[in-house]
Amino acid sequence: MVKLEYLANKTNSIREYTIRKEIREWSFNWLEEPDDRYNGMSPCPYARRAWNDDKVVISFKHLKSYWPIFDILENFNDNKDLIIIADTQYEEDPDEFHQRLVGINHGIANGAFGDRNLWIMGFHPDDDVHEGMVMEYVDDAPIVYDSSSLLIPPDDEEIYAMIFIQRLDKLQEAAYKLKPTGYYEAMFKDAEPDHIFELRETFYKQLKEASNAH
Repeated sequence: MVKLEYLANKTNSIREYTIRKEIREWSFNWLEEPDDRYNGMSPCPYARRAWNDDKVVISFKHLKSYWPIFDILENFNDNKDLIIIADTQYEEDPDEFHQRLVGINHGIANGAFGDRNLWIMGFHPDDDVHEGMVMEYVDDAPIVYDSSSLLIPPDDEEIYAMIFIQRLDKLQEAAYKLKPTGYYEAMFKDAEPDHIFELRETFYKQLKEASNAH
């Protein structure tokens, strides 16, 4: 039994190392690179600095249960700006996956996890996403190309969703700075998720109103 547990833990460690490496390379090769399609900005203008300042951590959810996410929300601190959770047990239906995250955001706003200054969002492997958000590998070199999935690991490696947790106020204030640049129009074209931006802004305003009331 001990040997089986050792082998399982070793296998899990290898999986997690591979996923961490893949996510970091995805960020480096796509999120952080300036692109004319996004008005000369990178797809995520703040990603490079966050990685360089060691403000990003990658965690894992290997359960159907969302308790690992709840634990992170209840214990979030400012040692990191962004927590990326690789979810290997995500809901098969993208709509169900995203609705679950919307529900968690409502919970955050209502104080279910203590800290209301948090926002959670995610990418599902079956999301319809814009060009560049997929990586495949040839001879260990990442190739970015257009596809309908976020990440397609090589060969038999695992497909996973990604969940992002960060400070609500920092995210919304960064969005206000980016909005006049045309960044969001270039990024999302006609598929900009207005309802998500509106929800985030609503919770941000509630957060500020509560803060000012004190």
